[in-house]
Amino acid sequence: MADGTLPPGKLRGTMVEMPAPCGRHVVNYPARLAQQAVQRRYVVFHTSCECGRAYMVATQPDGAHFRQEGTPEAIIENYEAVPWKEARVSDANGAFVYKEAPSLSELQAYFTRTRPS
Repeated sequence: MADGTLPPGKLRGTMVEMPAPCGRHVVNYPARLAQQAVQRRYVVFHTSCECGRAYMVATQPDGAHFRQEGTPEAIIENYEAVPWKEARVSDANGAFVYKEAPSLSELQAYFTRTRPS
């Protein structure tokens, strides 16, 4: 999947809702992760939409970017291969795991070197 930034997400309570690349569904992630990007802390997480496609997403200064698309199994495998420490955010929606990149340049370099499987 080519790196794609879709229209900005919408705040829905404690979550950000944004259109999925499939064009028919939305995906959600904690607003705390968007706030971290404002504070220059960038993260990678995986999510999926109702049609069964899964995505690896990276937050960057200009928004969330879909970096990879594939089957849930492939995306989870790719996410687990990301070398950074995993963290979790918990709220009324449950727990959400992500990996924090050491820096924006390392985040960009990782996805430049890594191709979807």
